[in-house]
Amino acid sequence: MHSTLGVRNRYFSDFGYYAAMQDLRRSSITVRLGEELLHALRIEAAKRPQSVNAEIVQRLEESLKKGSLLTDALEEFDRDNAPKDSEERALMKIFRGMTAQEKAVLKALLNGFINARDMV
Repeated sequence: MHSTLGVRNRYFSDFGYYAAMQDLRRSSITVRLGEELLHALRIEAAKRPQSVNAEIVQRLEESLKKGSLLTDALEEFDRDNAPKDSEERALMKIFRGMTAQEKAVLKALLNGFINARDMV
């Protein structure tokens, strides 16, 4: 009579404990790719001699290190909209301390100035 445990032990002894543990730590998923994307991945993988699977894993790891597109876009937005100098920082501090009503009045005043400037 053969037991499952005997098969597992034979697997560990035939291939080595480390190799068996490596396989147990990996997960498999099925991903559906369009033909054009798969073709592009095959071309890229062939440029470095590696498998399509290795190409996909490498690209996923790189994308997670850099951050998502949304994270990158938000960081760029923050850089572009950060106060440029101490005067701008002071104005932002004042604005953030205002009530909603005060902000509405200030907005109306600024719009009036902008409209008057555009008429000149």
